[in-house]
Amino acid sequence: MTTILNQSASSQQTDELKRLRELVLGDEYRDAIEQVVDKGFSRNVADVVSEAIEIRNQQDDTIGQALAPVVDTALKKSIEKSPQSIVNVIFPIIGPSIRKAVSSAILDLLLSINQLIERSVGIRSLKWRIEAWREGTPYAKYILLKNIKYRVDQVFLIQKETGILMASMNNRFYQDADNDLVSSMLTAINDFVIDSFNATEEETLERIRFGDRVIQINVGQKVILAVAVTGLVSHEVKERAIETLESIELNQQDLIAEFDGDTETMHAVLPALENCLVEKKHIQAEKKSRPWIAYSLVLVGALWLTLMGYQSWVVNQKIARSISFIKSQQAVALLGHKLESEQVTFDLLQDPSSGDLSAQLEAIFGNDYRVVVNATYANLDQNEVWLNYLNNHYRFTNKPQMDLAEGILFIRGEIDANDLAKLNQDDLVTSKFTTIDVSDARVVSPLTAEQLRNIEISKLKNKINAVQLFFETSKTALNPSEQSKLRVLAEDLLELQRMANGDLSILGQVLILGFADSAGTAQKNLNLSEDRAKYVSDYFVAQGIDQNLIVIHPMGHVDVKNLDAKQQRRVTVSVISSRSGRAEKNIEQEGQLDRSKANQESERRLLSKESEEDSS
Repeated sequence: MTTILNQSASSQQTDELKRLRELVLGDEYRDAIEQVVDKGFSRNVADVVSEAIEIRNQQDDTIGQALAPVVDTALKKSIEKSPQSIVNVIFPIIGPSIRKAVSSAILDLLLSINQLIERSVGIRSLKWRIEAWREGTPYAKYILLKNIKYRVDQVFLIQKETGILMASMNNRFYQDADNDLVSSMLTAINDFVIDSFNATEEETLERIRFGDRVIQINVGQKVILAVAVTGLVSHEVKERAIETLESIELNQQDLIAEFDGDTETMHAVLPALENCLVEKKHIQAEKKSRPWIAYSLVLVGALWLTLMGYQSWVVNQKIARSISFIKSQQAVALLGHKLESEQVTFDLLQDPSSGDLSAQLEAIFGNDYRVVVNATYANLDQNEVWLNYLNNHYRFTNKPQMDLAEGILFIRGEIDANDLAKLNQDDLVTSKFTTIDVSDARVVSPLTAEQLRNIEISKLKNKINAVQLFFETSKTALNPSEQSKLRVLAEDLLELQRMANGDLSILGQVLILGFADSAGTAQKNLNLSEDRAKYVSDYFVAQGIDQNLIVIHPMGHVDVKNLDAKQQRRVTVSVISSRSGRAEKNIEQEGQLDRSKANQESERRLLSKESEEDSS
């Protein structure tokens, strides 16, 4: 009890003394106390922080995880603030490595070019050119196949610090090789080179060559990867070795750190080493056997074509001689000639006073061809004979009126310019008439290609717009007969799309309207008509019609007189063109489609079609 009272009295005295100090010294006392406490605490923490971090780091890696974001942020800000200082720090490390890599790549390139040049000039080059020609292979490809070949025989993973073999892989040719001995010799050679030339740790032996064998050595941070190659060490081999080395050091850090000389613990790296055992064989171009049968057939065909060409030339020469002979005769006009198989037919217009020309024509052709002369006898001085000839022979497009008088052919009315050109080029006409007078005629220019194309487009549009597809009750798919109509309709739309070639003034939209009969509710009919229109739209898209051109609109049931239920269950397709070169806006977005007008137009088209069928 006494002890408790004493403690209470002591505590009370301390508090009173503290209050007295604060009253006498004021706020300066409190600040001074806090400063002393803070400085003392910081010094105490500084004395033990490094030791605490070391102890904690031995227990787990939470300190590293906690500090990693802070270090990353600080490093990023430091680089952003002063990138040149970072460059100055890392350049002595990265610079030599970059120069070394570039030098190695240039050296490899020069060696490859040198080998190709050496092997592509001289007698061997001539031999290879001949072999490439015989085997049907381009010379450039053939010479590459001859030069670039290699095989990775062995791969060694060696501990950098001790030179102990950690793991190895051999191909099928080196299954019995003593890999430990090879690893030891590589380490000894590397140490010998370093000691002999006073090389630094960064300078290492990169390649050992003996005969056609090369050992490519790649040095990492903890391990060395060596590959034994037979043939040319290609870029693929070096790249794969470097990638394998980096992958092992990145993914197998714990395995490398815990290695104690037992290679049995390194099975995890064997797949990566096996990936380095690449091989590129010398590819012999496949020798092609001579297709003598094909050559024989081609030769026979060429001879046959030559013979046929010569015979055609001979008969054409005989026909030319025959035509020249006929034109030299008086009161005889050649209407035409025809060559069929071994028979030549001449159509002649002759005056009754002229003689038979068959014997003379047969003499020209000899026994090779049979000559047939179809002669029409008429008084060539009569104008009616020539007028009948002109009308029957030319069949004029515009049916002009023609008269003959004193060797002049008078033409009145309309005559196509092409027909007039044919008349002027007709030897028979020019030999009979001295002049073709068209002063009273109107020469009509022929339609241009663009005009003919527009006519075809218009016909195609009318054909498409006239088609209606009929559905069975409650069905959204067409029966076989209507499906065939849909197939033809899609072909016509594809042709129109091809002719339009993106011109919206020809093909702006394809409007598909779906209809239903009166059976069912209004909503059901609307859904049914939409499904029918979508069925047609999906088929068009599947056939290659641009989906952006297609607009579907369900009409539901439209009460139209004079249409039975079958005719009401339909889908119509209309081609809409944009005069301004822009497609019509979507009717569902802009609400520009007048429903009643669409119904009236559909009814008009259907009734018009029925009227045409009744008339026929």
